Amino acid sequence: MFFQYSRPVSTAYFLQLESEGIIVPPEVVEAAPLTAYAWEARYPGLSEPVTIEEYREALRQAELVVSWAAKVIKESKESKESKESKE
Repeated sequence: MFFQYSRPVSTAYFLQLESEGIIVPPEVVEAAPLTAYAWEARYPGLSEPVTIEEYREALRQAELVVSWAAKVIKESKESKESKESKE
C-alpha cells in the first residue's frame, strides 16, 4: 500500500483510510485539528499565542500520529515483502 500526501489531514481523510482497510485509532483521528494548529503557528499574529499546555498537548498528539504512521508503513512494507517472496 502506498500513501501519497495530497491534502490537509482531516477526519474525512481518516475515514477514507479506514475504507481502504487501514485501522485508524481514535486518538489519531482526534489529532486531525493539528493541521489547523500547524497552519496557524506558521503565520504568527493570526491567532492567539499558544500556551505551554496547548504546546504539550499538540506535541503529544503529533507523537501519537507519527508512531501510528510508522507502524502502518512498517506493516505495509512487511506485507508487500511477504507477498513478493511467495510469488
